[in-house]
Amino acid sequence: MDKTQRIIISLIKSALYKTKAEFDDDFDWEKAESIIRRHNIYGLIYYGLNNSGIEIPNWLAKKFYNRTYLLENLWNKGNEIQETFKKSGIEYIPLKGIIIKDLYPSPYMRSMSDIDILIREKDYARKIRPLMLEMGYTEGVESDHELHWEKDGQMIELHKRIIPSYNKDFYKVIGDGWDWVQKNQYAYIFTHFAKHYRDNGIGISHLVDLEVLKDKATKDGLAELRLDKFYENVQRTLDCWFKDKEFDEVTERITDVVFSSGEYGREETSQKAEALKKLNEASGNKKKARAKDFFRKIFPTYKAMCGRNPILKKLPFLLPFFWIERIVTSPFRGNIKKNIEQNKAIANDDGKYKEELNSVGLDFWF
Repeated sequence: MDKTQRIIISLIKSALYKTKAEFDDDFDWEKAESIIRRHNIYGLIYYGLNNSGIEIPNWLAKKFYNRTYLLENLWNKGNEIQETFKKSGIEYIPLKGIIIKDLYPSPYMRSMSDIDILIREKDYARKIRPLMLEMGYTEGVESDHELHWEKDGQMIELHKRIIPSYNKDFYKVIGDGWDWVQKNQYAYIFTHFAKHYRDNGIGISHLVDLEVLKDKATKDGLAELRLDKFYENVQRTLDCWFKDKEFDEVTERITDVVFSSGEYGREETSQKAEALKKLNEASGNKKKARAKDFFRKIFPTYKAMCGRNPILKKLPFLLPFFWIERIVTSPFRGNIKKNIEQNKAIANDDGKYKEELNSVGLDFWF
């Protein structure tokens, strides 16, 4: 852990607990600004500086107040949707940031880019979709586990399930998650953290969420997901961040992964994770994994194609025609180079990413 990371952690601790942050006059603000922007942690750093009596840079103050305005608009939309669902008798469960923000000393410390709400998929077409349109929202793309909506630049993600079905190991245990998440609130937040950590990386604010939720921290629901070892290592990392415990190789590694990831992870990590998942599915056979990946890139599954072409849900016999359309138009979509790189990543897998995950208590167990 370098000096910039240490001071940023100290500022976050100051935000949460009103301690006085460590700070040096020669603090590298240029490096820190890059980290703060990539992780969207303006609120945490703003409060940390303020609590420590340190002058707040103009760029940070401006960004914080702009984000405050956007957050309030986003929260209002989340409240509007929940009230409308309640009045219409629609079952739903708010997820992640919309719940966690109120556990912070100030909700403005918690960055949010969207509102996440779990719905019952059976209610979507007949009840929920018409309501969203009536409220002035614009329907976006449908992914494996989410239905995207937008209004005034604000994003709403309606979850069909809390974990994507392509996270096969977790999904096997959790399913759509409707009953599971109500019994295992903390386990859900932790599983979401673990999923992103191993799939593409995870941002600082998500680790801070686990500190804010420390009174609710429990292993319940994690053992069957094989996350109990990772849980112990993350808890030790939180103790290093916020209780001044000594760092070791594992807690240093988790800290470095979090800092290097950014709010939305890293493409490099995503590529390594995808290669490892495909190798696991092929029992470690690289040729088989590359061949299957190549085939799926040309002929995605029916479920994947429905996300891109919703009409297939009503007219599934059109699937071959959409495959042909995909083959013809793919060269103009700019994805060929990316797909080739992803396929090569399988051949280039040297086992190091698997070792990195194993060292902190993670794996893809399918």
